Amino acid sequence: MTQLLEIKCVISGELDRFLREGDNTGLAKSALSQWNRAWKSQPVMKKTELTEFREMLEDMQSRLRGDVHQLTKEALGTDRHDGGSESKSPTHMAELGSDTFEQDFSLSLAANEQETLTEISAALQRIKDGTFGLCEICTKEGKSPSQSSIPKPRLRVIPYARTCVDCARKREGF
Repeated sequence: MTQLLEIKCVISGELDRFLREGDNTGLAKSALSQWNRAWKSQPVMKKTELTEFREMLEDMQSRLRGDVHQLTKEALGTDRHDGGSESKSPTHMAELGSDTFEQDFSLSLAANEQETLTEISAALQRIKDGTFGLCEICTKEGKSPSQSSIPKPRLRVIPYARTCVDCARKREGF
């Protein structure tokens, strides 16, 4: 990657000089444009790193699917057994309030985990598309892959992150 950067600097310098001295044919602009497209298509991560993150995301996805299923099952009471004469229904108003709170809390957790599952699916798609590890905001601003890459320590903590730390702070208003 550093060799590519050095080559880009040399070529860009030569093309800039050619443009300053006069390029009536437009070849320099065309060559610079082609170089920039090739430069932006350079992979940010190695295949082994992508495999590591894909496996991490798939593990999280399977674990969260089980959690969402279990939380929903508990919240909706579908795991209660009606065997025996004792009713599981609350008989006191305080018990009813506690059960309602627990149900709302469980459903809220399930909804949050469902949002995380959606983000994980999007990250897995970005791996397939070849854009995983690139900040979506920096990329839209036209920055090169090396300038728009999300730091690997951030991806190890939040492997489905869409933005770099700076853009996340800006978006959150910090």
